[in-house]
Amino acid sequence: MMSMLRHMRDTGSQRPVTLLFANKTESDIVFHDELAKMQAAQQPPLRVVHIISRPDESCTKERGHIDVEKLDRWLGDDLTGKGYYICGPASLTKQVAKALRQCKVPQDRMHAESFSLLEDTAPVTWRSVQRSWATVVMVCVTLVLVVVAAVMRADGTTSPDDHGEHSPAKSAHSHSNHE
Repeated sequence: MMSMLRHMRDTGSQRPVTLLFANKTESDIVFHDELAKMQAAQQPPLRVVHIISRPDESCTKERGHIDVEKLDRWLGDDLTGKGYYICGPASLTKQVAKALRQCKVPQDRMHAESFSLLEDTAPVTWRSVQRSWATVVMVCVTLVLVVVAAVMRADGTTSPDDHGEHSPAKSAHSHSNHE
């Protein structure tokens, strides 16, 4: 998310953004100062809403989790025509996607990236399966090409001279044949 916000800032984008930033505690908030500066400068037009799930008694930020009530309150009445980028642990991305579906947001308006340090928990979509298979195919094709090139080189089928390169040994050998 920070990469997208920085890009918007650096390119002068005027597209308004509301960032619902969920964290367990206030001390868990990364990029706090940078986000505050972006919001103050309105570069891009940005509203940051920190939502803390385990607040201490002095916390003045929004409390709880991202849910339908918070989406309605912070994002407005008509959520269906907007784009949503969800990033976080799998449990968070599932929770937010479920709340967005309850608000009648079409699936094609949601873009999710989930992560886990322990295991791959990203939701499986047809697009992610296609990308995975495309990657496997490209790796296999590359491997086959490398093996074919190695076999051809070992058989003497190709050599650097086939590409217009001349080695000193070949040049010396050529000169001795002409003399």
